[in-house]
Amino acid sequence: MNQKHVLVEHVGSINSVIKKPLQFTQRIKFTCFDVSKNYIVFGATSGGVYVFNRYPHAFIKLIPSKYGSVVQVLVSPTEKAIVLASSKGLIVVIGNCFTENNVEYQVYCEHEGNLITAMKWHSEEIYCGDDKGKISVITLPNLLTKAIFQAPTASLMQLNSPIVQIDCYSKFLLISTHSRTYICDTDKEQYRQIGKKLRDGRFGACFFACDTATEVATAHAGTSRGLFKNIKDDEQFLPNINDNVQIFCTRPGGRMWEAKMDATVTCTHQFKNYLKKKPTNVIYLDEDVNSRLKIIESSYFESNIQEAFNFTKVFVMEKRFILTFNRKGFYIFNPASIKFVCWCNNFNNIRDLKVIKNFIYIWNEKNEIHVIALYDLEKIILKTLFKKQYYISSELCANYLEDILQLVEISERIHLVSILKEKLAELQVDDLLIRLLPLFKAIEDYSGKRCSSQRLATGIVVVNNPYLDTDVLFEEIKTDKDQQFPETLQTLKEISVNVTDKLTESTKNLKEKFQILEATVKNLTLNDGNTVYSNKIESSVDTVSIEQAYEGYQEDASSESLVERVIIPQAVAPVPELDSNLKIFYQQYEVSKMNYNIEIPKFKKLLMSSGINNAVSLFLDFKEYMIKEKGVNEGDIQLWCYKNYLKYVSHLNFEVEIENLKMEDIAICYILDAFRVINLSPHLGCKCLFPLPCAQGKLPDYYEIGCSILNKFKIAKCEKNYSEDICRDVPFIWKFIISKLKVTDNINTLLPLLVQFGDEDLIKIFSDKFKYDTWDNAVQYLIKLKHYICINCDNKFKKCDIISWTNFATLIVQSIGGPSAIKLLMRYADSIPSNELNCNFYQSCIFATAIDNFHDGFKSEAINLTKTIQSNEDTALQFDDLMVRFLRRKCSKSPIKKYSGVNGYMDLEETDLKCMFCDLPFETPLLISDTSLECRHLSHTICLKYNKNVCKQCKEQK
Repeated sequence: MNQKHVLVEHVGSINSVIKKPLQFTQRIKFTCFDVSKNYIVFGATSGGVYVFNRYPHAFIKLIPSKYGSVVQVLVSPTEKAIVLASSKGLIVVIGNCFTENNVEYQVYCEHEGNLITAMKWHSEEIYCGDDKGKISVITLPNLLTKAIFQAPTASLMQLNSPIVQIDCYSKFLLISTHSRTYICDTDKEQYRQIGKKLRDGRFGACFFACDTATEVATAHAGTSRGLFKNIKDDEQFLPNINDNVQIFCTRPGGRMWEAKMDATVTCTHQFKNYLKKKPTNVIYLDEDVNSRLKIIESSYFESNIQEAFNFTKVFVMEKRFILTFNRKGFYIFNPASIKFVCWCNNFNNIRDLKVIKNFIYIWNEKNEIHVIALYDLEKIILKTLFKKQYYISSELCANYLEDILQLVEISERIHLVSILKEKLAELQVDDLLIRLLPLFKAIEDYSGKRCSSQRLATGIVVVNNPYLDTDVLFEEIKTDKDQQFPETLQTLKEISVNVTDKLTESTKNLKEKFQILEATVKNLTLNDGNTVYSNKIESSVDTVSIEQAYEGYQEDASSESLVERVIIPQAVAPVPELDSNLKIFYQQYEVSKMNYNIEIPKFKKLLMSSGINNAVSLFLDFKEYMIKEKGVNEGDIQLWCYKNYLKYVSHLNFEVEIENLKMEDIAICYILDAFRVINLSPHLGCKCLFPLPCAQGKLPDYYEIGCSILNKFKIAKCEKNYSEDICRDVPFIWKFIISKLKVTDNINTLLPLLVQFGDEDLIKIFSDKFKYDTWDNAVQYLIKLKHYICINCDNKFKKCDIISWTNFATLIVQSIGGPSAIKLLMRYADSIPSNELNCNFYQSCIFATAIDNFHDGFKSEAINLTKTIQSNEDTALQFDDLMVRFLRRKCSKSPIKKYSGVNGYMDLEETDLKCMFCDLPFETPLLISDTSLECRHLSHTICLKYNKNVCKQCKEQK
């Protein structure tokens, strides 16, 4: 659906906030900036980096540096670090800078003496280019490597002119210089020039991926690199070309090259003619609900489009558009149609520009930031509507009336603006109301066209609202963090209440509504075959869908009120011939089709008063009625009954109820059948009934209820063979069954099942019975499983996640110790990929072995502590440092100091005291550093840091 796009400038306090840190100094100036999901950062002449919150606008901190004026700054994709380039040619990576005051600096001198002109952060690599044409890469290390070595850096290319822009896609690098553009294959260390004609100026280039799902970031950590080789025209650069990825390179005179991944130019696009059209106007938008629409028309003189008009850098916007700019404005075009979406010259003297999603951040020579957003017309109208900016929303509809009218028959959301009819009347804005009457009439007419009626076998005529047929009336409006306000939800609630009041006018209670609706239905049946519809505009606004879009925010009471007053009358006509119980069930069934989470109070009350066995009879009667009288598909109504029955059971005190159940009670088999059908997933098991590794991924619905029934009764006594059915249809249930098994002697009979299911908790339960030979068999089973072959029947299965070698090997260490585990794994080294055992495993192995040498029986505690420490970034870094120092002492054969007390509190050569956090003795290698708190309790320093310096023992005593 092609929609009109509009430019909106969000007017706020951003400039006053940005200027505040420098208001008392004339010496320090901002030199560069970058924008990420949550932050805006500025580099300064002082060498510092000023960090601001993106929304709400606020100054957070100054990160100082002593390496010279900042000329380039970038925020990492994960927002955990910043890289800056100084005027001296130094590259500084600053880690932990957003959340911690104790920041880390890593300095690289690859470009020292040159001016760095471009940087690009891609995965764990930073690519840098300077004014001499040199390209380098910094590969960031993992935690343990960082504690011992500095991150590797390497020179990749030496080109003949300054670097303007760097872009990345998967393993490919795109380099744009003053004179040429090159595409590089970082795996093969080769590059080729795109096109043959040279240029001279600050021209950019970027990748444009039509299908970003194919992109796979590659890391080259640990690999050495040399200078890349320039491939000649007659040599093959890329055997297989990805047609989903295009390359766009700016050219002199407002032109742009489009090229393929093999560096061949497919066409040249000339955009100068598009610039003869009038620029796009800009809508100014603030947060005041009483604001009026303000549109700034762009100034345009055809003589301004000179022969020397050039684009500069290019960026991808929202994965749909290409944006480029120069000092006089910015330009957005659609690669699919090769046409301008819009262009704007309202913002002159542009120093730099950043793009994040649909937002454009413009920084000009006056050190001012302009925040511009590109919106679909429909989205900005609904956005202002939800924020209660009724004047602006109405004026937008009036100004773009022709475009809005075209959306009436193709959009599922635009009909929401019909609420403006009431709002404008309240505000007494008659001129706007008159201008929008054609829009309200169009929505009303289309609502009538789409309404239809259906006569059922019982003689009831159901009138369908066109918008109730839609599962979700409108997609959740996904706004940037900049634009999220609490009043948005309040506005939705207000719209819901207003419309609800309209629908419930002149009715007193639910009974009266049924009587009125019954009389209406009788009149409708007199004109059999005629399409019946209502032309009331309020009927086109569905409050249920609004509640669905913001589900979870509403109070339970308001949901019930909505059910009683609105949903039941809209969803179902009265059924006088039914008994009261079936009528309540039928009402709940119709409501569930619109929102499963909404429950009619009468339905819940009926079930709670029936009892667990009688409730089954109610569901069986309702199922029979729906199949015979309504012609509903048996499988569909059965599933609905099962879900609602288990939902009812989950609300009971199930532990008490199950004690009163007998083997012959109907509830037992009904619960088991319901549990099996609701969680039906036979694809997660092998044909031999063994569960596949992927079976332990998702917890089944109502898992506790299924396990409780299975645990209480012997399934073999039921009429059906439930054990086989449930294991086949819900393979996850193996976890419960295995956990209840008692294996005394031959653990090898259970071993294949444990390995294939791959649940670490289950393996831990039985691993105390594992010996070296048992683990040897387990390793062989896992090697077979890693080839996606069932251990039990040798049947091949589809690729899925299997327990990692790191986690599996850690379980071996926890069971038989580090030395035996290493010895066993060395036997199968050829079958275990080298990168499958990561740093965490080796740390766990070393730590557990060191503790086991000092204190027997603490392997499990050591492994658990290691996992806990590694899960926290701060303590992980400290643990890396402790590990390095411990290994250096071992290598130098220095004695390990014994614990000697803290501040004289305890002065013993040896002690059996344990840390209050990890239960490990204080006399423990690596953790020899301990802390005495003011309360006189003792703890390892690293354990105390993990718990944020809070004494666990004192906290528990409070």
